[in-house]
Amino acid sequence: FRILSDMRTLSADWMANTSKADPEQHSLHQETEEMRQSTFYPRPVAPTAAQIHCLQFLICELVSGGNLRKPGGLFGNSSSGIPVEDLKQLETFFYKLSFFLHILDFTATIGTLTDLGFLWFREFYLESSRVIQFPIECSLPWMLVDHVIESQDAGLLESILIPLDLYNDSAQHALTYLKQRFLYDEIEAEVDLSFDLLVQKLNEVIFTYYKSCAASTLLDSSFTYACDDGEKYFVKPLRFDAIFKLRRVMILGRTIDLRSLITQRMNKLFRENIDFLLERFEYGDLCGVVELQQLLDILELTHQSISRFLELDSYSLMISEMQENLSLVSYSSRISSQIWNEMQTDFLPNFILCNTTQRFVRSLKGAHHSSQRSDASTGKPYFYCGSHDLTMAYQGLAGLYRDFFGIPHMFAVVKLLGSRSLPGIIRALLDHISSKITAMVPKVTGLQEALPKSIGLLSFDGGIAGCQKIIHEILTWEAKSDVKVEVLHDLKEIGSALYWMSLLDIVLRQIDTTQFMQSAPWLGLVPGNDGQVKHAYSDNTPFTTLLSAATSAVASSPACANPSSYLVMSKQAEAA
Repeated sequence: FRILSDMRTLSADWMANTSKADPEQHSLHQETEEMRQSTFYPRPVAPTAAQIHCLQFLICELVSGGNLRKPGGLFGNSSSGIPVEDLKQLETFFYKLSFFLHILDFTATIGTLTDLGFLWFREFYLESSRVIQFPIECSLPWMLVDHVIESQDAGLLESILIPLDLYNDSAQHALTYLKQRFLYDEIEAEVDLSFDLLVQKLNEVIFTYYKSCAASTLLDSSFTYACDDGEKYFVKPLRFDAIFKLRRVMILGRTIDLRSLITQRMNKLFRENIDFLLERFEYGDLCGVVELQQLLDILELTHQSISRFLELDSYSLMISEMQENLSLVSYSSRISSQIWNEMQTDFLPNFILCNTTQRFVRSLKGAHHSSQRSDASTGKPYFYCGSHDLTMAYQGLAGLYRDFFGIPHMFAVVKLLGSRSLPGIIRALLDHISSKITAMVPKVTGLQEALPKSIGLLSFDGGIAGCQKIIHEILTWEAKSDVKVEVLHDLKEIGSALYWMSLLDIVLRQIDTTQFMQSAPWLGLVPGNDGQVKHAYSDNTPFTTLLSAATSAVASSPACANPSSYLVMSKQAEAA
């Protein structure tokens, strides 16, 4: 009975002789003595850890009678004289008391349960493996992050930074519990490496995804519909919105702007991709200009897609920077220099014209100048078209234009060079033709010296074959055979250059006509009955009318602080 009384005192903080407040005593007088003795009141405060341990000790004392070595375990013997039902209740109460110790310090319990820092500590395995340090691939946080990146699960990508909390927990444990600074330094060094790799691989995944989407968008739909397995050219959607919004990432007490780091790496990645494409074009011949134009179009659409979420540098600025064409007075670039170099050393000497198809093809006979080429370096897969299937599809399409030079190639040349560098190519071609003609003059003079002074009327008795034989016997060009070959080759180069400029003229006319047809309705120009263009409106064109209406709306708005600039722009448009 004494033990039970002590247990009641410890657990309920109330003894039989404890007096209650007057209102409570007045209400208790109305109850029977038996009910009053079995009534317990809630504790005003939680029990302490010492009280819980004392209560567990009293339960052991009550059940075992001081002998803890009885057979059957603590609650497995019935020699204590306690009824079986009461013994079961004591057993349940005894085991439930162990949970109260965790509830008393709930903050520490939650911190202990959520602390995963112990997963990083692996010194035991370092000693057993007899190595100084494990590679980063053996780090559990990086293994989890790498799994999320490689799996490309849309649901996991949004939570890619959660495994890095292991580093925070392990650093906290190293400083506060173990009090070892060298462990914290080791964790910090691994965090730096892991976060750099995370940003790098995350950029590659984002860049590859949006580039695959751009390549899939620009791929001809008739091509995908004609394929039996056209579904492989469509890209599975992924979400990176949550990652793009991460401006404050807490790691080891430092705040990191992940969005800014991704933007910096993405700008660098675009520049590396442009440089790789230009370098790849420099290792090939002029027929690869179509493939270069396709890959740059994909890259430009990729830049437009990512620019909706990140503040990237201007695409035109990147192109100008990688082409070394930033100066306002510079009219040359890496592409224009490579095109002219290929035309001078390979295209004009080694290609011949097929007038029927308007194409230049490489001559099968011995080349006049053999161009020595080295193999281009193989770039990373995402430098092409993103996925492997899309890369193979675009390489198959580019292979159709690799063995000739024609109208499609000229369109690519005009688009890549633009109005800034194209005049330089034309000027270089004219200078090349002039130099060829100048170099041919002494050669033609030498051939004239080998001709006979006069050739009389030939006899027709031998027929055409006989006349040709007589002419060959009269001509003494055998000593001038090398000069003759050089003159004919120079004439071929001059003809190829002139026809190349005629193809350029055809393409420029077609582009100008397309642009005029697109802008003519806005300028109020319509074709007349005599085939000439005439103005459909006598006063204002649709463009000036639209601009005037927009200017009036902006100027009348109270939010517009300075409408004068809009009015001046409208007047200039009307005057033009």
